[in-house]
Amino acid sequence: MSAPATSGFLTDAQRAALDAALAAKQQSVGRPVKGGHHAPVSRPHAGDKKPKNIKGSGATKKGGGGGKFTWGSLLEGEEGVSALDRNDPNYDSDEERAVQLQAPNAAHTRVKAQVAAYKQEVTAIVEEYFSSGDVANAADSLAELDAPIDTMGHYFVKRLVTLALDRKDKEREMASSLLSNFYAEVISADQMQKGFARLVESIDDLVLDVPDAVELLSLFIARGVVDDVLPPACTSRWAAGAPEGSNLAALKHKVDLHLAARHSAERMLRCWGSGAGQSYAETKERIAKVLAEYLDSYDVAEASRCLRSLGVPFFHHELVKQGVHDAMEQPTHTDHVLRLLKRLTESNEITTSQLTRGFQRVASNLPDTALDNPAAQVQFAAVLDAATAAKLLDDDPIAELRAAAAASGADGAVPVAPSDGSPQQQQQQQQLPTAAVPPGSNGTAAGAAG
Repeated sequence: MSAPATSGFLTDAQRAALDAALAAKQQSVGRPVKGGHHAPVSRPHAGDKKPKNIKGSGATKKGGGGGKFTWGSLLEGEEGVSALDRNDPNYDSDEERAVQLQAPNAAHTRVKAQVAAYKQEVTAIVEEYFSSGDVANAADSLAELDAPIDTMGHYFVKRLVTLALDRKDKEREMASSLLSNFYAEVISADQMQKGFARLVESIDDLVLDVPDAVELLSLFIARGVVDDVLPPACTSRWAAGAPEGSNLAALKHKVDLHLAARHSAERMLRCWGSGAGQSYAETKERIAKVLAEYLDSYDVAEASRCLRSLGVPFFHHELVKQGVHDAMEQPTHTDHVLRLLKRLTESNEITTSQLTRGFQRVASNLPDTALDNPAAQVQFAAVLDAATAAKLLDDDPIAELRAAAAASGADGAVPVAPSDGSPQQQQQQQQLPTAAVPPGSNGTAAGAAG
C-alpha cells in the first residue's frame, strides 16, 4: 500500500499541527492570523519577484524565528525577557541580581553627576566671594542652587576650605569668617561637621597639593572650635585609630596643641594674622609688625614669608616707606633695612616699581615729616647715599629722588628749629640746602652773612 501523496516536505497532519501552533502564537501577542501559515506577514512591494513554490512573504522574522521548516521562536520565549519567577524552570539567580542592581547603579550615576555640577557651581561662588568679600551675596548665591543646602552643604564647606588652603592668609581669614557667619543660619551644624570630616579623611590627598596642609587644616579646625562652629572633641572622633606617624595623627596632635596653648582663643582669632582682613589700616599695621619683628631678629627669610602671606603685592611700597622711615629715625637700622629690601628685590618679591614708589612717597612727604623731625631731609639724604652704595637703586631713580627731596625743601616747607648752640644741630643745619633755611635764622647762611 502506497504512502499518501504530499505536496511538500510535511504531511497533511504535520502541516495542520504547525498551522495551529502558529495561530496560537500570533494570538498570544495580539496579532490575528489570517489564513494560517499561508498568510503573508507583510505585503511585498510592487515589482518584487519570488519563487512560486515558497509560501509567505519571505521576510525573516525578528530573532530568526521565520522561514520555512523552522519552529521559529515559539519554544524560545520573548527576546530580552528573562525568567525571574523562582518557580520557573528557567529561573537564574544571576539574572535576578543583575536586574536588582540596574536601578541603584542608574541612581548612583545621577547623584554623581548632580554632585559634580554642584561642586562647579560652589567653586564659582567661593571664587566670587574671595574677590568681593560679600557675605550676603555668597549666601544668596548658595540658596539659589538647585541642590538642597541641608543635604549638600558639606560639599560647600569642604570646597571653601580646600580652595583657601592654596591661597594666602587673607583668603583663609575670609573663609573662617564665612563659616562662622553661615553656621546654623545657612549651613546646619551636621553639615558643617560633615564637611570638616571629609577634609580630615582626605588629608593625605591634600598634602600632595599643599605640603603644609596638616598645619593649615589644624588651624582651620582650631579656629572653628573657638568660633563654636565645631565641637572640641571632633578631632578625637575623626582621628580615632590613626596610625602613629600618619598625617591624620599629626593633624590631631597639632589641633590639640593649638587648643591647649595659653590664650588659645585670642591666638586662634588672629591665627591668620591681623593683616588678613580687608581693612587698609589693618594691612598697614601688619606690615609694621613684620618690619618690627625683622629689626628685632634680622631674619630675612621669616620676614619674606610673612610678607608673602599677606597677599598684597600691590602694597609692598608701604613696607619700603616704613623701612626708610625707620632707617631715618634710627641710623643703626639703615644697613639692616637696606639688606632686607635688597634681598626682597633680588627675589622679585618686591618689584622695582614698588621699591621706587616707596622711596618717592618718603620724598614727597618730607615737609610733613619735618614737622616732627626737623632733620628729616638730612636723614633721607643719608639713606639715599647708603642705598646708592648698596646698589639698591639705579642712578636715575636716585637722581630723581634727590631732586624731589630738594624741591620739597625749596618750597620753604622744611622747618628748622632755632639753634640751641649744640654741635649736633649746627652740623644738621650746615648740611641742609641753603634755600631750605628760613632767612634770618641763627646759624643759617643768611644770618652768617649778616
